[in-house]
Amino acid sequence: LGGIYAARQKYDDAAAAYTDALDMLKRLYPGQDRDELVLLSGDLARVRAAQGKYADAEALRRDALAMARRLRKGDHVSVVVCLGELGLLL
Repeated sequence: LGGIYAARQKYDDAAAAYTDALDMLKRLYPGQDRDELVLLSGDLARVRAAQGKYADAEALRRDALAMARRLRKGDHVSVVVCLGELGLLL
């Protein structure tokens, strides 16, 4: 749902949808690192950047990168993607 809103440039609605999904995953898997959280954090970061909320976007990108590194020890494509997305934001 968040992706549809983002594609239509309804960023407030997209942010709400992504935030709801993140919150739900955090309730379902308290204290756990999950690939889904990495992806959704990246999606929400993209929306926050589109809204001009760069500090929020950067924090989300950094959290996603840290989680990806915890999930994937050593070299892994998900870590590379997170690094690239953070770099594009900065």
